[in-house]
Amino acid sequence: MNQWLDDRLHISRLNDKFLRKAFPVHHSFFLGEITLFSLIVLILTGILLALSYEPSNSLVVNSFDPGTKANPNLVPAAYHSALKINAMPFGDMLRRIHHWMANIMVAAAVIHMMRIYFTGAFKKPARSTGGSGCCC
Repeated sequence: MNQWLDDRLHISRLNDKFLRKAFPVHHSFFLGEITLFSLIVLILTGILLALSYEPSNSLVVNSFDPGTKANPNLVPAAYHSALKINAMPFGDMLRRIHHWMANIMVAAAVIHMMRIYFTGAFKKPARSTGGSGCCC
Protein backbone atom coordinates (compact mmCIF):
# COMPACT_ATOMS: atom_id res chain seq x y z
CA MET A 1 0.00 0.00 0.00
CA ASN A 2 2.83 2.39 0.86
CA GLN A 3 4.59 1.67 -2.43
CA TRP A 4 1.35 2.24 -4.37
CA LEU A 5 0.81 5.62 -2.65
CA ASP A 6 4.42 6.60 -3.19
CA ASP A 7 4.23 5.75 -6.89
CA ARG A 8 1.24 8.03 -7.34
CA LEU A 9 1.85 10.84 -4.84
CA HIS A 10 5.68 10.82 -4.62
CA ILE A 11 5.64 11.11 -0.84
CA SER A 12 9.25 10.03 -0.53
CA ARG A 13 10.40 13.06 -2.56
CA LEU A 14 8.39 15.32 -0.30
CA ASN A 15 9.92 13.64 2.72
CA ASP A 16 13.45 13.98 1.32
CA LYS A 17 12.98 17.62 0.41
CA PHE A 18 11.20 19.06 3.43
CA LEU A 19 11.44 16.71 6.39
CA ARG A 20 15.13 15.87 6.24
CA LYS A 21 16.42 19.40 6.91
CA ALA A 22 19.24 19.78 9.38
CA PHE A 23 17.95 21.86 12.27
CA PRO A 24 20.29 22.69 15.13
CA VAL A 25 18.86 21.84 18.51
CA HIS A 26 19.58 24.63 20.97
CA HIS A 27 17.33 26.10 23.63
CA SER A 28 17.39 29.55 22.02
CA PHE A 29 15.64 28.18 18.92
CA PHE A 30 12.48 27.66 20.95
CA LEU A 31 11.97 31.37 21.61
CA GLY A 32 9.87 31.71 18.46
CA GLU A 33 7.74 28.74 19.48
CA ILE A 34 7.28 30.21 22.96
CA THR A 35 6.13 33.47 21.38
CA LEU A 36 3.68 31.64 19.12
CA PHE A 37 2.31 29.51 21.97
CA SER A 38 1.86 32.63 24.10
CA LEU A 39 0.00 34.35 21.25
CA ILE A 40 -2.37 31.40 20.86
CA VAL A 41 -3.09 31.32 24.61
CA LEU A 42 -3.59 35.11 24.58
CA ILE A 43 -6.10 34.86 21.76
CA LEU A 44 -8.06 32.07 23.47
CA THR A 45 -8.12 33.70 26.90
CA GLY A 46 -8.84 37.10 25.36
CA ILE A 47 -11.90 35.74 23.58
CA LEU A 48 -13.15 34.16 26.80
CA LEU A 49 -12.57 37.36 28.75
CA ALA A 50 -14.15 39.54 26.07
CA LEU A 51 -17.36 37.52 26.23
CA SER A 52 -17.84 38.64 29.85
CA TYR A 53 -16.45 42.17 29.70
CA GLU A 54 -18.65 45.25 29.31
CA PRO A 55 -16.62 48.26 28.08
CA SER A 56 -18.87 51.01 29.39
CA ASN A 57 -18.47 54.09 31.56
CA SER A 58 -22.08 54.12 32.72
CA LEU A 59 -22.55 53.83 36.46
CA VAL A 60 -24.20 50.69 37.81
CA VAL A 61 -24.93 49.51 41.32
CA ASN A 62 -22.20 47.22 42.60
CA SER A 63 -23.92 43.88 43.14
CA PHE A 64 -21.11 42.70 45.43
CA ASP A 65 -21.43 45.74 47.76
CA PRO A 66 -24.72 47.49 46.93
CA GLY A 67 -24.52 50.05 49.73
CA THR A 68 -27.77 51.43 51.16
CA LYS A 69 -31.01 52.45 49.50
CA ALA A 70 -30.29 56.13 50.21
CA ASN A 71 -26.62 55.91 49.24
CA PRO A 72 -26.07 53.14 46.59
CA ASN A 73 -22.54 52.08 45.78
CA LEU A 74 -22.19 53.10 42.10
CA VAL A 75 -19.23 51.86 40.06
CA PRO A 76 -18.43 52.01 36.33
CA ALA A 77 -19.85 49.09 34.34
CA ALA A 78 -16.38 48.12 33.10
CA TYR A 79 -15.10 47.75 36.66
CA HIS A 80 -18.22 45.84 37.67
CA SER A 81 -17.76 43.41 34.76
CA ALA A 82 -14.14 42.85 35.87
CA LEU A 83 -15.46 42.05 39.37
CA LYS A 84 -17.94 39.60 37.82
CA ILE A 85 -15.15 37.92 35.86
CA ASN A 86 -13.20 37.49 39.10
CA ALA A 87 -16.27 35.96 40.76
CA MET A 88 -16.75 33.41 37.95
CA PRO A 89 -15.28 29.94 38.46
CA PHE A 90 -11.65 30.13 37.29
CA GLY A 91 -12.23 33.75 36.21
CA ASP A 92 -9.39 35.16 38.27
CA MET A 93 -7.08 32.42 37.03
CA LEU A 94 -8.11 33.21 33.45
CA ARG A 95 -7.24 36.88 33.93
CA ARG A 96 -3.89 36.00 35.49
CA ILE A 97 -3.02 33.57 32.67
CA HIS A 98 -3.89 36.28 30.13
CA HIS A 99 -1.73 38.81 32.00
CA TRP A 100 1.31 36.57 32.35
CA MET A 101 1.13 35.24 28.79
CA ALA A 102 1.20 38.82 27.54
CA ASN A 103 4.37 39.47 29.54
CA ILE A 104 5.96 36.19 28.44
CA MET A 105 5.11 36.84 24.79
CA VAL A 106 6.70 40.29 24.77
CA ALA A 107 9.81 39.06 26.58
CA ALA A 108 10.21 36.00 24.33
CA ALA A 109 9.69 38.07 21.17
CA VAL A 110 12.30 40.64 22.23
CA ILE A 111 14.84 37.98 23.20
CA HIS A 112 14.09 36.09 19.96
CA MET A 113 14.70 39.21 17.86
CA MET A 114 17.92 39.89 19.75
CA ARG A 115 19.11 36.33 19.06
CA ILE A 116 18.28 36.70 15.38
CA TYR A 117 20.10 40.03 15.16
CA PHE A 118 23.23 39.14 17.14
CA THR A 119 23.72 35.73 15.53
CA GLY A 120 23.09 37.10 12.04
CA ALA A 121 20.43 34.49 11.31
CA PHE A 122 18.69 36.86 8.89
CA LYS A 123 21.66 36.88 6.49
CA LYS A 124 22.12 34.54 3.57
CA PRO A 125 24.48 31.65 4.29
CA ALA A 126 28.03 32.23 3.04
CA ARG A 127 28.99 29.95 0.18
CA SER A 128 31.81 29.62 -2.29
CA THR A 129 31.24 31.31 -5.66
CA GLY A 130 33.94 29.53 -7.59
CA GLY A 131 36.64 32.21 -7.60
CA SER A 132 34.69 35.25 -8.77
CA GLY A 133 35.32 37.03 -5.46
CA CYS A 134 31.75 38.20 -5.08
CA CYS A 135 29.27 36.31 -3.00
CA CYS A 136 26.14 38.14 -4.14
